[in-house]
Amino acid sequence: QFLKQKLDSAKWFIEAIEQRYQTLFQTVNAIVDFQKEYFSTGEEKNLKPMILKDIAEIINMDISTISRVANSKYVDTPYGTKLIKEF
Repeated sequence: QFLKQKLDSAKWFIEAIEQRYQTLFQTVNAIVDFQKEYFSTGEEKNLKPMILKDIAEIINMDISTISRVANSKYVDTPYGTKLIKEF
């Protein structure tokens, strides 16, 4: 019983990490696609106005989920390390 409980807990933890990874991956991919011109040139003038709702609609998730994903996370670009919320 004890081992089964610990194994179930470990499986849940691994699945939660995988789900977090997938959400972050989808969010960053949507941002890169939305800001394609910026990522092609590196010029900040090419950044298009974007809000969390835009990304939430693209990947069919709640705005609060996107907010949590983007909060205090960075992406390393060829043009420097940027806070995800800067996009």
